[in-house]
Amino acid sequence: MANTPKFWNNVRMFSSLHIGLFDLEHKWNMSDQIGLGLSDESFFKQAAQEVKMLRQPFFAQLFTLSSHGPYDLPSDRITISLSQDMPPYVRKYLTAINYTDRAIGSFLKELEQNGLLKNTVVVITGDHVGLYKIYRQEYEKYRSGEISQEYFVPLIILNAPQSLKVNKIMGQIDIYPTLLDVMGISDYPWRGFGTSILDPHHPGLAVSSDLNIIGEFQAGMYDYRLPWKISNIIIRKNYFSKKMGLRSIKAR
Repeated sequence: MANTPKFWNNVRMFSSLHIGLFDLEHKWNMSDQIGLGLSDESFFKQAAQEVKMLRQPFFAQLFTLSSHGPYDLPSDRITISLSQDMPPYVRKYLTAINYTDRAIGSFLKELEQNGLLKNTVVVITGDHVGLYKIYRQEYEKYRSGEISQEYFVPLIILNAPQSLKVNKIMGQIDIYPTLLDVMGISDYPWRGFGTSILDPHHPGLAVSSDLNIIGEFQAGMYDYRLPWKISNIIIRKNYFSKKMGLRSIKAR
């Protein structure tokens, strides 16, 4: 993320996960900023050069900022034309998303030119919804039935071993086990609390941040809110500390 390392306490969080964090002051040219930080266009150009130098195989997690609210994109970056009678905030949102989409496309082309795309699984998702309830209601009045009233985020996986479009409801908790399946990792000791979307027994539901179950929950089913409570205990008790290690996971 091209933002201050103290943002979201990134320095301590990523260090605890043994993931290197690019230092804002030393790694990023911050001359082109939009909103919360470095523009997505500049960010991905610089990130492509950083990724190219990583030892393979590698894991890289990139956070975009230009498509974050309040979506005030400079006029010279706008390349789409939307109806002026569309609710203003929704129009700003779609314009910002279009900008980020183009920046991601350029990044993928750069990976391809560097010979990295072919052997790289690329996951595109979001950490939270883009349009909150009030703006969804405004758009519903403008054009009914076009967008869900639930707080869904996208999940796109490129270079998966099979082409698959899934319309089931899944939770962010399911992304990790899904990626393990996509990459053919069957013997990893920690598979998380979720269920891979490739699992035919996936229930087709998720738990929202307010612990409501989204989807068709039937009596007698496993309480899918339980992992939230267990996850909180794991974090507070530092379950994955060096003291416990992975052996305790295998033994349980």
